[in-house]
Amino acid sequence: MNSGSSRAVALDVLLRVDGGAPSDRALDRALRRTRLDERDRRFTTELVYGSLRRQATLDRLLAPHSRRPLDELDPAVRLALRLAVYQCRFLNSVPDHAAVDAAVESVKLHQPAAAGLVNGVLRAWLRSQSDEVDGAELSLAMRYDVPEWWASRWVGAYGEETAAQWLSRTLEAAPLVLRPHPRIKSIDDVRGGLGAEGVETVRTEHAVGALRVETGNPLATRFFNERTFSLRGEASQIVPRLLHAEPGERILDACTGRGGKAIQCAEDTGDISLLAVDLQPWRAQACLQAARQAATPEVKVCAADLSRPLPTRVSFDRILLDAPCSGLGTVRRRPEVKWRVEETDLGRLAALQGRILHHCADALAGGGMLLYVTCSTEREENEGVVEEVVAERPDLQRVPVKLAPDFDPMLVGEDGYFRTYPLFPELEGFFAAAIERRS
Repeated sequence: MNSGSSRAVALDVLLRVDGGAPSDRALDRALRRTRLDERDRRFTTELVYGSLRRQATLDRLLAPHSRRPLDELDPAVRLALRLAVYQCRFLNSVPDHAAVDAAVESVKLHQPAAAGLVNGVLRAWLRSQSDEVDGAELSLAMRYDVPEWWASRWVGAYGEETAAQWLSRTLEAAPLVLRPHPRIKSIDDVRGGLGAEGVETVRTEHAVGALRVETGNPLATRFFNERTFSLRGEASQIVPRLLHAEPGERILDACTGRGGKAIQCAEDTGDISLLAVDLQPWRAQACLQAARQAATPEVKVCAADLSRPLPTRVSFDRILLDAPCSGLGTVRRRPEVKWRVEETDLGRLAALQGRILHHCADALAGGGMLLYVTCSTEREENEGVVEEVVAERPDLQRVPVKLAPDFDPMLVGEDGYFRTYPLFPELEGFFAAAIERRS
């Protein structure tokens, strides 16, 4: 396989993302089905994530040279144009003619009649590069390729310097972080085994029991095939330890997704009864399968709509509610999120989050603790939801999130909320609030 194949795979992945698929899963699925060597896999990954991160800049460069608005072009044509300009503008190792020729050839596989249009637009842009505006003259949003509304909110909340620091990190690749499953193999065994297969790792700074990949591809190793670890971001791995579950307790993991936090809670605690619930049956099934692979039989799974009363009369000592949210804190891993979310979506999501929080609180035992979590950086989905629900419920009270001694105390602010932003730009943007039910 060569770089031409990499570009074809990248275009196929971007078409799936354009259709609504998450970029990380679409890319992972595509790479599993190819025979690209390691170098071309890295190139494909760079093309996919780079063109998504820099989407606004690429469209701004292309728009003057297309007779039709870019959003009216066939998706394959629009995405091929972006891929080519990304290579020419941001990858010094790619000759311009190679990027243009590859874009023309890849479009022929999807829209043969558009090959001339792609060639013409790209060559017109190449002739005009000297007319580009200097980056120092661009707005914060244009400089860091984020929506104007999001940049404005960050400047208003934290000031331009802090906003620029955080938003600049969204253009960087997210670190690849592993969670070894200790009941299968210890972290030292996983690290040593990966090292023997050419994958160098280091222990993460904030999440105990996690490894950050420095070099190599852990997905191409025997240890991955044996499911001795899973891929999960460092901030995500901090969250289960904020629950402070104890042996013998009944735990609910609400909106569990694929169950990573539920499994970690079982691994870290042991001797608990844990019910993991998700709206989608396929995700609940994925959680069940992952729990089996991690040797955590205490994790039980069901599918249910938590925007309605819970389908059980059991009360829980602790509840981890990882609420569905905008995901704006995860744009390093899924850069398409910043282009999909509108500011008006925040209020709609907050209403859903509030309903789920109410129903989960109903299932919380007296004296029990609920941890409300999002991977959003926006107040409407975070403090706003928590404060509104607690104000409506005299049986609830918010308490400061408690950190274990090995955590950086700055992860919890003076207001008692856990945040990885804006002081920890190396982490994804997570929020957590602790709520107790009065006895």
